[in-house]
Order: sequence, then C-alpha cells, then structure tokens
Amino acid sequence: MRVLIVDHSRGIRERLSIRLREAGLEVVAEAGNGAEAIAYVIAAAIDAIVMDVLLPDRHGIDLLPNLREIAPRAVIMILTNAPEYASHCLQHGADIVLDKSRDFDAVAGVLLGRARRGA
Repeated sequence: MRVLIVDHSRGIRERLSIRLREAGLEVVAEAGNGAEAIAYVIAAAIDAIVMDVLLPDRHGIDLLPNLREIAPRAVIMILTNAPEYASHCLQHGADIVLDKSRDFDAVAGVLLGRARRGA
C-alpha cells in the first residue's frame, strides 16, 4: 500500500512515517499542506492518504472532495486532534477518522486491515 502523509507538523509526519514503514507500508511522500498533498496525489499512484484536518493553507474538510476526485479509490484517513470534525470529514469523503492523541499507534494496523480486505 502506497501512502501519502499530510500534516503541518514535520515531527508528526516523521513519527508516522517510521511507524508505517516498520509495518511494511510504503510511504511515498509527506506533505505539510493541502497544495503539496494535491500535487503528490496527481503525480503518484497513492493507495492511502493519512491527513490532519488543520492544515496551514486550507481546512482538510475543504480538501477532501478534491482528493476524492483525484484519487477516487484511495483510502482517506483523517488523523486529528480535532475529533469534533469527524462527522463532517466522513460526509465530505473521508473513509476513516482517528483521534491523533488516542489512536496514533493504530494507524498502520487499520491501513493494513483495509489493504487485506481490498480497501
């Protein structure tokens, strides 16, 4: 599974990248904002996107329809400290919403489970 990580925090991106790679997932890119995320999704075959909703250039909820249009088959996981956005994220194209504080260590397992089921 080829994964794009989108988060404004370099530290979060790095930690998540390490965990995903250790689980056997291929992290193809890391983006710090929505514009970078769109560019990576256009340029590469992405199977999954793990992103925060609070990005510096646009809100993740506004970005979801664009990502869904560009990569209709990709699994889009929202990993955020703003769980109050969960229902809106699901309504706008996210497949999964996880709490960054509580579920950080579950991200790889959830993605691997989706990959086994054919996402």
